[in-house]
Amino acid sequence: GIEEARRLEAKKIIPPRFILAATIKQMQAFVGLSPAENPFVTVFAERMTAAASITETKRAQLRVEAEKVVANQVYPAWKKAIALLEAQRAHATDDAGLWRFKGGAEVYAYFLARFTTTKLTANEIHELGLTEVNRIEREMDGLLRSLGRAKGSVKDRIEKLKLDTQYPNPTSEEARAQIMRDVEAILRDIPRLRT
Repeated sequence: GIEEARRLEAKKIIPPRFILAATIKQMQAFVGLSPAENPFVTVFAERMTAAASITETKRAQLRVEAEKVVANQVYPAWKKAIALLEAQRAHATDDAGLWRFKGGAEVYAYFLARFTTTKLTANEIHELGLTEVNRIEREMDGLLRSLGRAKGSVKDRIEKLKLDTQYPNPTSEEARAQIMRDVEAILRDIPRLRT
């Protein structure tokens, strides 16, 4: 993986900064565990229990060996990869599209045609998406207004609606009674909604 990342970097192909940051964070969390807590070791130990022919003593011995492999081989390799990604982050941008590479737009168009059933261009699909988002937001706006929620953006009104309809303590008797009243109201509204 490190060799491939270096090969691509030599061609000026490195992941976007936000991808590098997320990857580094995940990798640091992985190596931040003690070898005994590492998923390679814990899953290995768990799966050994299914093999009745392996004695408890042998399982313990194999687990210790697995911990050593993680500590002495896996973690050092991951730390080298983290160092490489951290160095790449200094040169990365937040641009994520294929368009940023030479011939990228053509590659994207090729794969768009190859892996979809549409003959639309990337720009046409993007415009279609924007049109659909506008249509959905207009529909949501109408629904929210019918509920008496007309102030603020659609997003703000939805967030406010979520807060207003939360049950403070769903396990309390008061909340349970309110939940049942709300369910009954929904059931009463179903015939009206079908028309």
